[in-house]
Amino acid sequence: MLKVALGWGVGFLLLISLVNIYNRVITGRTQEALFGPNGVVSVILYLSLLAGFYNLYLGKGFGILPGLGFALSILSLVVYQAHELHAPVGERIIVALVESFEAITGYMSNTLSFLRVAAFSLNHVALAIAVFTLADQMGPAGHWITVVLGNLFILVLEGAIVTIQALRLEYYEGFSRFFAGDGREFKPLRLAGTEEVYKG
Repeated sequence: MLKVALGWGVGFLLLISLVNIYNRVITGRTQEALFGPNGVVSVILYLSLLAGFYNLYLGKGFGILPGLGFALSILSLVVYQAHELHAPVGERIIVALVESFEAITGYMSNTLSFLRVAAFSLNHVALAIAVFTLADQMGPAGHWITVVLGNLFILVLEGAIVTIQALRLEYYEGFSRFFAGDGREFKPLRLAGTEEVYKG
């Protein structure tokens, strides 16, 4: 379950990053698509970290290729961030290092967030065991009442938890990769060739 949740998380984050890169390219922000947050270099950084950690999991060490990819991508991010910022040299370096560190921690923490989904399935098993253990200690009538009420409690509790987690994954791990408070006008998605104008 943990591997499946982790795999879905990696796939989701890569898909969202690729869509974000595409959005920047079609709006003419090619440099941001390459070097900006959640750009091509960030995706290379993420894939390098995943490959390195997987090698560590297998007991092979981080690996030369993942290490090289990580070093080059983090260096590119730092240089880009320092170049884009119009400030004194010391401030540029600090901000560039912080932004690059945030890219690393952001991808890794967002990936690990998907493990909560697997943890909820383990919670379901534990709660179900508790309900049936209590039910087995009851008489015939108490057994079925405990089973029905216990399962209703589990459904309501897990429904609320899953709803909150799904919204969190959608808006925090997904939407945050698209949103930027740079003052650009919001333009809704339209099919190519349609003449309809959306008014909000």
